[in-house]
Amino acid sequence: MKTMSPANTPATPTTSFITLLLGRHNRNRVYLLAWLLAAALSSVATIALVTSTVAGGTENGVDFQSLGMFLIIAAVLIYSQFNVTGLTVDTCETAVEIQRREFALAIRYADLKTVEALSTTKLYGLLNRTTAILTEAGPPVIFALITGGVTTCIGLYTLYLSPLTFIVIIVTVAATAFVARYYIESAAPDVYKAQVTERTYMNLFIQLLDGLKEVKLNGRAGDDLQTNYISAAAAKTHAEKDSASRTSSKAYMTIYVGFYVLVSAIVFAVPQYIDSAETVSKITYIAIFQIATLNIVLRAIPMLSRANQALAELEQVKATLRDARQGDGADVAALASFKSIALEDCTVSFDPRGGVPGFGPVSVKFEPGQIIAVNGPNGSGKTTLLRLICGLVHPGSGRLLVDGEELHENQGSAYRSLFAAVFLDSHLFDRFYGVSEEEKQAFYETVVELGIDEGLVATAADLKRHFSPAQKRRLMLAFALVQKRPVLILDDIEAGQDEWFTNKLHNDILPRLKQAGTTVVLAVHREGALTEMADQIINLRPQPAGPTQTENSL
Repeated sequence: MKTMSPANTPATPTTSFITLLLGRHNRNRVYLLAWLLAAALSSVATIALVTSTVAGGTENGVDFQSLGMFLIIAAVLIYSQFNVTGLTVDTCETAVEIQRREFALAIRYADLKTVEALSTTKLYGLLNRTTAILTEAGPPVIFALITGGVTTCIGLYTLYLSPLTFIVIIVTVAATAFVARYYIESAAPDVYKAQVTERTYMNLFIQLLDGLKEVKLNGRAGDDLQTNYISAAAAKTHAEKDSASRTSSKAYMTIYVGFYVLVSAIVFAVPQYIDSAETVSKITYIAIFQIATLNIVLRAIPMLSRANQALAELEQVKATLRDARQGDGADVAALASFKSIALEDCTVSFDPRGGVPGFGPVSVKFEPGQIIAVNGPNGSGKTTLLRLICGLVHPGSGRLLVDGEELHENQGSAYRSLFAAVFLDSHLFDRFYGVSEEEKQAFYETVVELGIDEGLVATAADLKRHFSPAQKRRLMLAFALVQKRPVLILDDIEAGQDEWFTNKLHNDILPRLKQAGTTVVLAVHREGALTEMADQIINLRPQPAGPTQTENSL
């Protein structure tokens, strides 16, 4: 599995922002390139016409032919830039859409342990930051490309006017580009460090938001977090950005110096070797025009650099997620039933890079219609075992067997279709995803059966209500029950519930599921009513040093 770059090492771009904008995936690629070319050529035609007219003089009155041609060219230029602007917005949003879709798919099919190691907060922050940068960078970069096209065409026009001037331009531009590139590459580590420190600050700020109740109750903790961490990180971010800006400014100064050296050579030195006064005038006007275009390019350079760096970081994370891909199950039909499920000497390492197991080895076997209780204190690995059983976590060693056959990696989705689950950290969505009308009606009926007023969840929008944690778990249990999967996973389902619900669970729900042939695997903190009705009890005992040990009893 690939690992993230160290904090002081900038990610290497694998896909440039320009390639992303103008690549094959862009449905308007041909139109955008055509209008970019039209805008560049019409700009050059405007410059050529204006310089020729001014250099030729206006002693004979208004040249209506040239004026008419100028208006036509100007109309083409304006219309071209109008189309480029519209296509640029669509192009940027297409690029953002593709990145969002690919990122979501990479997360969806990656190993759960890898996603949790990267952390959902950081993944969200990375995508949000990257897409904002891409959207912001698009228009300046596109217009810089137009300017670059105009500059190239003007260079060719200059070659026609004066080969000597063209040689001076080529030599000066090449030398300037070489030096500027050196400074840009030298600045990359400082720019990356600034980005890392900013992410550190944002992570601390998220801690403030997540722990707001705690810092309000504990002033000393709040002062420590604010003064020694958040404020310190803000100051460090400021300093790192200043350092990166100073380093990057050397590249911009190089471009400015090179440009003005070129202008001074064209205006003051080269004309000494050109006999035609008209040619000298045209070249001078061209040099003056180029001054106006310089800022367009310079504004685009840092934005292009940021976009490339953001893309590189996003691609690096996507590569990590893809390396942890468990398959999408597209080539394997969902499983509708099973005869037996078994774990044989399975272990789990909590280090995302692998290494020494933190849980197991554990061996479990169960059949349809059984109730299996997983018993153990906090930290003993009950949730980890439940995740192993339902295929959310892949064992580092050992085997997972279905009907006596070892489960292959590309069968993960098919295997997980056997399970419905309610974990302690299960998420309650704000609407009904993938639920048929029949299942929705069954959900309402089940909600009432579990002691929640149907009126509180009459529509999907009402799922956004501020339910208590216990109510949310009942709603998620209702979703799990209406799916009618062969195996139901319940992670400490009694936590925070009242006596009425626990009696309902013991005396009605579990017996009904057992009679219907549904296997129920549930985690409990201590022996009690649930363990008494279990067909099999798995006792987990954490060890002071080493992985969790298990004891099975029937």
